[in-house]
Amino acid sequence: MKKSILVLFISMILVLSFNGCFSQNQNSANMSEEPYSIVWSYPLGEELRTLIHCTIETVIIQDKNVLFFGVTEQTTHKDYICVFNLDTHSVQWKREIPQVTSYMCVQDTILYVGSMGIFYAFNTNNGDILWQKESEKGWFQNPVVAKGVVYVDHQAYPTDYHGSNLLASESSYFLYAFHALTGEKLWDLSLDFGGMISPPSYNDRMLYFGTYVGNAYAVNADNGEIVWKKELTKYITSKTCYDDSLVYIVGRREANTERDSYLYALNAETGDIVWTFTAPDGYENMEDYFPIISEDVLYAYCSKYSRSDQCMLYAIDANTGNEIWSYSIKKIVRKHPVIQGDKIYISGLALIALDKKTGIEKWEYPIKLDSFQPNWSQGIQSPPHIANNILYFFVNGEEIYCALQDHTS
Repeated sequence: MKKSILVLFISMILVLSFNGCFSQNQNSANMSEEPYSIVWSYPLGEELRTLIHCTIETVIIQDKNVLFFGVTEQTTHKDYICVFNLDTHSVQWKREIPQVTSYMCVQDTILYVGSMGIFYAFNTNNGDILWQKESEKGWFQNPVVAKGVVYVDHQAYPTDYHGSNLLASESSYFLYAFHALTGEKLWDLSLDFGGMISPPSYNDRMLYFGTYVGNAYAVNADNGEIVWKKELTKYITSKTCYDDSLVYIVGRREANTERDSYLYALNAETGDIVWTFTAPDGYENMEDYFPIISEDVLYAYCSKYSRSDQCMLYAIDANTGNEIWSYSIKKIVRKHPVIQGDKIYISGLALIALDKKTGIEKWEYPIKLDSFQPNWSQGIQSPPHIANNILYFFVNGEEIYCALQDHTS
């Protein structure tokens, strides 16, 4: 009897001890499971320590594992294209060019970028110029490369022009198509006054874009012929996006009015308006951002003109234009969110991860701000690039490249 009681007592102790150890390990594991971790962060070397801001969107060539960015030197105000090696954490090469005016695009081993007066095609391995197109006046911007052709917007102005009051008769705006390898001009198309402010979207041998004066275009990418032209708004500065049979574009109807930004869904074949989305009163500015699409859902920012740190992110049904969810952001955001898997990332004066389907916040990575610098010049200037579940981004002000791994499922 005593032996049975002793065995029972020891068994109870073992069970309690096992349960206690299991709970302790489980809690420890939960405490160690942070939603994200910094894989590495790297301050720019001495040669680039004076660089003040990233002026164009970053691009990563995954097989080369390098990152491209454009910068302006703080002391001399010179512009450079730089290549940063993500394996060695060092600048692989940099090239000075006249005033970067453009986003970059990369295909195979060629980097395309526009500048004041010159459009460049660089060898991505060493920075050598493969070919370039020069203009006596104006600048090249917004290149897009597809099917062996690079499309770029050119804005020209009088050679003696030094002011801001430019008449339509004094300027010219063209969309050029160049052979991607040789630079041979294939065709050109004269555009409206103001030209394109953002790159066109390419899909199935068609180019879709908006112009500064508010017209939306569909252009045959093979020959430059206009398929349709739709007068939408007073201004279009945002990039279009395409999905299935619809083209999505943001425009502003009138300046300085409440609720003056609209998101349009257009029939890709005819340009007819299928639906229109407007943000609630008080959130008037959608045209400073790009909408993106994933799995029949559009994601679009909208902020207040008077308070750029008061912003909303909307998830919108791409077929109907109905709101699915919205998320309020009390910080400045940049350009467009980025999607990877089941999450959507917001970048600007913070890096925020949301559940793509619900809009519920997963985590926030704070950005250290300098109280002596304006907020608009700080933070993450360009949306992060994602490769192998790692987010690469440049923190302005801190002048550090960061590689952050998301651990949330």
